[in-house]
Amino acid sequence: GFGKVTYSAGKVTANGSLLMTPTRSTGRLPAYDSTGTNFLTSSSVANNANRTRGFESDQNNVGGNIDVTLNNAALFSARGGYFYDNYKDTGVPLTTSYTYQTPNFDVPGVPPELQGPFQTVNTPRIQITNFDKTTQGFIQLDYSQAFNAAGTHLLKGGWGIRRSVNDVNVAYPGGYVYLFWGQSFRSTVTGETGTGQYGYYYVSDLGTQGAVHANIQNFFVQDSWQVGSRLTLNLGIRTENEKIPTFRPDIQQYGFQFGFNDKGAPRLGATYDVRGDGKMKAFASWGRYYDWTRYEIARGSFGGDLWHIFYRSLDTLDIGSLNLNNMPGRDLWGSATGFRDLRATSILNTDPNIKPMYQDSFNAGVDYQLNGLTAVGVHYVHNNLGRTIEDMGSLVNGDSVYVIGNPGEGQNTITPASHPDVTANFPTPKPKRQFDALELTLERRFARNWFAAANYTWSRLYGNYSGTANSDEISTPTTGVTSTNAQQQLGTIARPGSNSHIAWDIDELLWDSHGNLDPRGRLATDRPHVFKVYGSYQFGTGTQLSAF
Repeated sequence: GFGKVTYSAGKVTANGSLLMTPTRSTGRLPAYDSTGTNFLTSSSVANNANRTRGFESDQNNVGGNIDVTLNNAALFSARGGYFYDNYKDTGVPLTTSYTYQTPNFDVPGVPPELQGPFQTVNTPRIQITNFDKTTQGFIQLDYSQAFNAAGTHLLKGGWGIRRSVNDVNVAYPGGYVYLFWGQSFRSTVTGETGTGQYGYYYVSDLGTQGAVHANIQNFFVQDSWQVGSRLTLNLGIRTENEKIPTFRPDIQQYGFQFGFNDKGAPRLGATYDVRGDGKMKAFASWGRYYDWTRYEIARGSFGGDLWHIFYRSLDTLDIGSLNLNNMPGRDLWGSATGFRDLRATSILNTDPNIKPMYQDSFNAGVDYQLNGLTAVGVHYVHNNLGRTIEDMGSLVNGDSVYVIGNPGEGQNTITPASHPDVTANFPTPKPKRQFDALELTLERRFARNWFAAANYTWSRLYGNYSGTANSDEISTPTTGVTSTNAQQQLGTIARPGSNSHIAWDIDELLWDSHGNLDPRGRLATDRPHVFKVYGSYQFGTGTQLSAF
């Protein structure tokens, strides 16, 4: 549903809009989980739950703006908006899933009704999103003033604030159970060993829980200054503050934060009428652009995601009753907490001198009008990543330990070896992501019943870092393995954008097979040659034919 209202009277113009997109879905296909095409190891009965599984997703978007013309040279504008998104799973059975990790035909005392092969399951292992709410609200106030001083100026400045909230509860009902029939447990971390009458089992508590919120404020000022009849300068600066919250305020409210002095971003540009007749324009600009840190790092590294595994001796045949609230048998893990923590937070492992990520962008070009119908252009673009934020990991006692910071800077200039008895520590490579492009354009405006345009781009995307949308982490679709996306029922073959990808997760990833540190080259989304042409012809009958 969509609606819009517009008001205009005298010096005031205003509009507001509402967009509502509720979505409902029932029924889901299971993911393939075996070695052949379209293979499932689970039975038809075990997959009955998929018939009723579904989801609800409600999205509402409200926005509006008001413009007030104060006089012939001044304008005040106010914009605001609110976005609401809530996803939740429906029709999912609340039975705790168990899976045989070993067959049990030869385990003494197991009755025939419980005997089964590897991967026997009672019901699909389904993680339930009870709710995953995201809201964003913003207000932006701008003021523009035109005046004369050594030329003409259009000066514009403003202030804005954006508030982001995430409230989430994702979990397996009662956890999920893995049964190791007739096996003995041995931990390489704690050194504990043990088994029960029928083997051992573990209950896994894997999910995302908690609520966070934070604000980002911005200030900016920019001036479009026309010097004489040929030269126009565009000068400006923007700054922001940013706070990244944690899901564990009992440890620390914010994982890190940046002040206005940390994110000052200048913008410089110029346009010049080369011949003074408006037929040839030369332009160039440079700017620094700071990016926002993805909230995925708050969920994944600052306490939102949790993964606790409880290891117990298997001394009961009532396996359907095993869950997080019923874990009979001896504790085989042996730590003070009683569980293995595979998602320990990195809140206290964050570089206190962490800096925001940014990219510098330069472009220049010339556009020339050949005649009254046709124009050509030559444009050059150079984008270079200056800094990023990532999690960097190493192995400690068999578990991955992560720190959050800037690769190659601050506390992260040295990568500790995962196997110090074999490999020495080494310098951490800095991120490199550079894009260069040369574009040629040809345009013919509509006349004598037709128009056309064409452009060719020769470019290179080079470096060692694919960016926050990581093209290096793609799962083969036929494996059934996907990355979980927030507020979606189905996973995707690509990981969602975040500041916690695998690029610096372990030291082995930073070398090539010949022992060279920091291999670089064209990145996976490099497209060296792009050619586009499009146009349209209008026949005398009024029919129009277009092609691209």
